[in-house]
Amino acid sequence: MTMNRRKFLTTTGLTALAASCTPPALMSQPLPNVTAHEPLKKLQHEALQKQWLLGYPINMKTPPEAFFEWRKQLMAVGLNRFAFNNVGNPYDQSHIPFNSHQFEKALINRFAAVYGFAQDDVWGFLTNSGTDSNMHGLYMGRTLLKSRTGVLPKIYFTQEAHYSIQILSDVLNLETVIVKTDRQGNMDVADLESKLADNANQPALIVATIGTTFKGAIDPIDEIQRKLRNRQAYLHLDAALFGGYLPHTAFASDLLQQGMNSEQGVARHHRYDSIAVSCHKFFGFPSPAGLFITTQKIFEEFLQPFSEIHDPEYILQIPGTITCSRDAVK
Repeated sequence: MTMNRRKFLTTTGLTALAASCTPPALMSQPLPNVTAHEPLKKLQHEALQKQWLLGYPINMKTPPEAFFEWRKQLMAVGLNRFAFNNVGNPYDQSHIPFNSHQFEKALINRFAAVYGFAQDDVWGFLTNSGTDSNMHGLYMGRTLLKSRTGVLPKIYFTQEAHYSIQILSDVLNLETVIVKTDRQGNMDVADLESKLADNANQPALIVATIGTTFKGAIDPIDEIQRKLRNRQAYLHLDAALFGGYLPHTAFASDLLQQGMNSEQGVARHHRYDSIAVSCHKFFGFPSPAGLFITTQKIFEEFLQPFSEIHDPEYILQIPGTITCSRDAVK
């Protein structure tokens, strides 16, 4: 017998509904004694070793109790007790009521201000990780540049860039151009200029790293931008590592999205197009998460070609994200 939705609901759906959506086979299984569960004991032992962990860029400090109290408040009002889902664009009206878009939007706006975005020109969302944020930045850059020129861009980054950039370049079928670095691991802008000249007929998707994994190098944003003048280009910042704490140092201006006119003291240009930041590194969020932030203007330009490749009719909007279902609790 060929199974279809009607037959499935007839034979199994009503039974599951009668059992409060819990299959009888699961209900018959006794609940384990979690306090004596060996894997949990092992996890507890490992958690106690956190102060001795070396070699991985992560904040091992336990979040303050207020954070966990906030989580309890969310659960008390029903969030995370069933499938809340942040599918869609947090800056657009959602027709699926069980979401936390209002908190997500407030979070993005708050960090956009930290990174110097104009208050009236912000778009972004909470991602699964820094890699997820990078994926959206690279995909957005590739889509925009191809839409503007009809030509697939080449992607430029250094050997010091995070390995996710290599993976994503392959996923997006982009030809890579590896740019040399100086002794500190920063992008060699002279080599970038030379390689841009070698590929003058193709748009350039540039990934600048703000805090490389091994050397903590910071690629020079303004020098890179000067080499991109009169060129179809998109500059994405992978600030997964340093994006969390650089804004709280004397070097905060290095991450500001808007450049300043030194003579007039007014904002005059965008220093980069999008930024990716990890939440589980400096911020110390207790599970993988990331921020992706760009401008509303860039997002709206991206949305047009993005809407031509899919039409998720049942959510009544073009979400603007590659990720469909998204965690509403992060």
